[in-house]
Amino acid sequence: MRKDSATVLLAMGYVIDRDFVAHGLDDGTTRVDWLSEQPMPAETDIDAYDLTAYNAEQAAIVTDKSDIKTQADTAIAANDTYLALQSPTTAESIAQVRRLTQQNDRVIKALRRIV
Repeated sequence: MRKDSATVLLAMGYVIDRDFVAHGLDDGTTRVDWLSEQPMPAETDIDAYDLTAYNAEQAAIVTDKSDIKTQADTAIAANDTYLALQSPTTAESIAQVRRLTQQNDRVIKALRRIV
């Protein structure tokens, strides 16, 4: 079976440790132990599967995670700045509520993309 069989099965929608377990073999191939009650895809289907779209999707997820981390770091810094104020003015408090609402919206949208 091809070396990236586990990746192919994931791309096909199967879940590791629920539907299958993959073991890398010394000869560079992979052995798959099938756990699912569903029938295992044919080896010819696995061998013929094109990972181009799946790999692009995974790269976008990594980029998205990086963007989310950057936004989170920026939000934490802004929140720390606000919390360090001894006596925030009404305008600063209003601005902070607005920032928190925007941050919350970004978190919810990010969760929707990954769920």
